[in-house]
Order: sequence, then C-alpha cells, then structure tokens
Amino acid sequence: MGSDIVIRDEPGEYGIRARYSDDGSFVVLGESVRPVTLTVRVEDVWCRIPVGLRHYSYDAKIWRDGEDAPSHVLENVAPDARIFLDFTADFRIEFR
Repeated sequence: MGSDIVIRDEPGEYGIRARYSDDGSFVVLGESVRPVTLTVRVEDVWCRIPVGLRHYSYDAKIWRDGEDAPSHVLENVAPDARIFLDFTADFRIEFR
C-alpha cells in the first residue's frame, strides 16, 4: 500500500485525506462535524502519487454519509477534475 496524504484539515470543522495504492488507484476520505459542501480536486492527490503509478483517466465511485452503495459513479475522470460534494458527516471516493 502507498502513502497517506492530508489534503485539507480544518480542526473542529472537517478533514480530507487520501491513500494511494501501488497500482496507482486511490481513495479520498472526508469527515465533517456539520453539513458542508466541499470541492475535491483530483490533482491534489494525483500530483503526490509517484510518476510511474499515475493514470490519466480514472473511474470513480462516491459514497456519502454511510451509504451502502455508491450514490454516483463517474467514468473517465481526468487528473484535473473537480468533484463538488454536499455531505452531512462523511464521504468516500474510490478512484480506479
């Protein structure tokens, strides 16, 4: 497994972190103490993945607030994409 990356951290408010794998896939996780709208910039993680592991297109699955199944599935997500999320407590985005 790769490395943990802190993307944004506002103590007492919300935090976003990521973890990438040796195959270049990665997961972005977020938690908040109140409902919030945030932007996840794919490049914030992509730029920190070793060059040899980077992909130029990902499929993404998004879970929000403890959902059992993804609420959204996105195909061909580019490294410069932005994902806007409304969530109450937490989210998870898997990029493969």
